[in-house]
Amino acid sequence: MNPRPDLEQALDYYRQQYDEIGGRLLRLQQELTQARRDARRNRTIALIVQRLYECANQQEFVIESLGETLIALLVESLGVDCAALLYWQDPVDQCRLEYGLGLTTDFALPLPDAPPVRATSLNPGTLPIAAQAVLQSEGLRSWLWLAIPEAGQALLLGNRQLKKVIDDQALEEADQVIAAAALKVYLGLREQQKTFRALQIAETNYRTLFESAHEAFVVFDVRNGALLDANQRTVELMGCSLTELRRCLPANWMVSAEWVWKRSWLRALAGRPQRFECEIHTATDQCLWVEINLNRIHAGQQRLLLAVVRDVTQRRQSEQQLRHHAFHDALTQLPNRALVLQSL
Repeated sequence: MNPRPDLEQALDYYRQQYDEIGGRLLRLQQELTQARRDARRNRTIALIVQRLYECANQQEFVIESLGETLIALLVESLGVDCAALLYWQDPVDQCRLEYGLGLTTDFALPLPDAPPVRATSLNPGTLPIAAQAVLQSEGLRSWLWLAIPEAGQALLLGNRQLKKVIDDQALEEADQVIAAAALKVYLGLREQQKTFRALQIAETNYRTLFESAHEAFVVFDVRNGALLDANQRTVELMGCSLTELRRCLPANWMVSAEWVWKRSWLRALAGRPQRFECEIHTATDQCLWVEINLNRIHAGQQRLLLAVVRDVTQRRQSEQQLRHHAFHDALTQLPNRALVLQSL
């Protein structure tokens, strides 16, 4: 009996098993390498996002520092020789350097009417030949261009020395993903900070106008009638602090005119501006005649009522004096003929 065929068969079997195991190990190594690249990419993106948010939330934040931080993070994280944020304005003819490292301050690229969203040194796409020539003159052997046309912004990354023997002119795909994510986060934070700054300026202007107004301004919550805010003129008119004003309902300040206030309140809520005069008593037990203008306003999703209150006490007193003089004798202060005729 010859054991040779059995041995060959066993060897073939083990060779087949070895090849399968080797193939599995190779696939596992490839998957592990890809997982490491993904983990590195995700860590880098998370780090850049964290640093950008930290920069944006600094107490003495300026928008310019956000772009400088982004460029420094990209150079450090991706190990590139240069990075730059570029901008262009209509009409599009060239983009200029806004923030950058590794490029001259007068760096500029000629652009077509529709700048490409993405271009690389291996696949320049629609990036003009003149722009590619500028990049070559800067000594960039490999580069990546990413643009957000609607924002008029682009990100340029580049290397001046070859880092690979094969396919050495292209930045890794993971680097492109990192750069694209970083650019979008930067633009989002920049717009957020611009909006926040504009809101702060608007609030400052509003508060200045609100506090410097000659009339008393009072803001009410339409849901419960609570006083939300009032300017300094209101405090002076009512003779008490804003905190004390908030403790009382508006009708409590009226002198026998609660029904007028309630009727005007309901009409103003319906979108019909109201204007009426009534007598109020202040915290110092002084009675004043005031003219009140009620209007419904919107602050975002919140509905409010704005009351503009003007002291008309002197005018009412003058009108009463004129009426008295018109219907009473100047010497005796007794009713004259005009009052008698009016009564009839």
